[in-house]
Amino acid sequence: MTSPMVLNILRSVLDELDRRELIDVVPGISLDALVQDVASRLQGQRAFAQFSTWLSGALLMSPHVEELYATDQELVDILREVNP
Repeated sequence: MTSPMVLNILRSVLDELDRRELIDVVPGISLDALVQDVASRLQGQRAFAQFSTWLSGALLMSPHVEELYATDQELVDILREVNP
């Protein structure tokens, strides 16, 4: 089970991606559904040498995402902004 803190961070990152128009979510899919999908991909992962690379891969693998325009560096910057 993913911790509430991790869910909040994921939600904040996805909110920011959406606000900056750096992600296209499938019409009719909520960001909450996307958070749950990405969080489910976290389970079983032990360590993240490059979290931004993992996150971009998880988002692109999600059936809820049509397109991701953010670079790994933009993901790192957003993560730092939402989780100082």
